[in-house]
Amino acid sequence: MTGADGQSGALAEYLICDRRRLARAPHPTTLTLEQLSLLPLHGIAASRTVRTHLVRQSRALIVGAHEGIPALVCQEMSRAGVQVTAVISGGDGAFAQNACMEHGARGVLTGSPAGIMLGLDEDGWDFVLDIHGGQKVYDAAKRMLKPGGT
Repeated sequence: MTGADGQSGALAEYLICDRRRLARAPHPTTLTLEQLSLLPLHGIAASRTVRTHLVRQSRALIVGAHEGIPALVCQEMSRAGVQVTAVISGGDGAFAQNACMEHGARGVLTGSPAGIMLGLDEDGWDFVLDIHGGQKVYDAAKRMLKPGGT
């Protein structure tokens, strides 16, 4: 971005920017200014995550779908017709479960992500998202994905 005088800088009075790179904040909104400022950061990551995985009637498992990037991924996938199941840790409680359902998850499983994944169908899922990772979760997710799943 450049200022009106052709120099770059965040304190420029005018900025020249391609209009395709701009977006409006949701209006009306109950989000604070701080929350709105995080939408591009989380939104870009969420959008890139689901870019090729929005296939109607596919199955997705999203760990931590009650907050942050996983919440946005859950919302976008459920709007596209993906059957989303959320996983939350045991200590997150009813608030997290309600948030997942509000974000579009069809079901919420509570407990250790690796433990839950080991108990689910083998080769029955198209997409698994866990932003925290770990070898146990990776191995469990790999087992439950269909061939070609991510």
